[in-house]
Amino acid sequence: WTGTKSMTVTSGPGFSLMMENIGLAAMMETPCVVVNVQRGGPSTGLPTMVGQADVMQARWGSHGDYELIALCPQSPQEAFDLTIDAFNLSERYRVPVMF
Repeated sequence: WTGTKSMTVTSGPGFSLMMENIGLAAMMETPCVVVNVQRGGPSTGLPTMVGQADVMQARWGSHGDYELIALCPQSPQEAFDLTIDAFNLSERYRVPVMF
């Protein structure tokens, strides 16, 4: 509770394991940024290709009736710019921002 900005990065199954704590962060109004590097897993035969399947999970994946912000960049420059926006949005609205 010191006001330090927080961000974590994961992909696929790790993101699924985070959903309970993301829901807790939303209930506690804890601003944070969670980056989900979207990719297909090895069991799909697409270990090196990107995937958009996690967008729905990022937006509505945890239990509860609250709204999260999900940002989806389309270029490296936009990813850089949206990282700054993600922190600002999470602090303004007091919710986790999925990125």
